[in-house]
Amino acid sequence: MGVNRFKSIFDSIAVKNRWLAVKGGWVHSIKETDECIVSIDLQKSSHAKQFYVNIQIYVQDAFGRRFDRNLQVQNAIPTAFRRLPKDFDDIFDLTSVLNDNERIARMSGVFRFLEDYAREATSLRGLLKLAENGDIYLIAGVREEIQRLLNS
Repeated sequence: MGVNRFKSIFDSIAVKNRWLAVKGGWVHSIKETDECIVSIDLQKSSHAKQFYVNIQIYVQDAFGRRFDRNLQVQNAIPTAFRRLPKDFDDIFDLTSVLNDNERIARMSGVFRFLEDYAREATSLRGLLKLAENGDIYLIAGVREEIQRLLNS
C-alpha cells in the first residue's frame, strides 16, 4: 500500500468513526460538556515507510487557554500527548506482511481503542484516571493545573 492511499484510507475511516477533519489531523466529536478535546494526527517516519498516530489532549481553560472545534492541530500545543500502543505498529508499518485488506480491517481496532480512550480523556477526572493507570504521562505542572480546575 502506498503512502497516499494509506493516508486517504485512514482519513476515510477516521471520518466514518466520527472524528472531525481539521487542519493537520482529526478531532474527536466535541460535546458542550467536554472538559478536554482529543485530537489525532498521522506522523510519517522520516526513516521508513511507516506512520505514527499521535494523540493530543487539550484541557479546556488550563493555563488560561480555551480551544474550539476548529482546532488547528498543527498550530496548537497540547496539554498532554501520547502515541498508539505498540500493538498497532504493524498496521502503520507499510512494509509489514499485512495485505491491504488485513490492514484496513485492523483499523477498526485502532478506532475502538481511540474511541474508548477519547471517551475517558474528555473529562478531567478521566484524564487523571488514565494517568494513574499509566495510559498517559502528565507532568507535575499539568497535574496541578487539572487539580486546580477540578477544585474551582
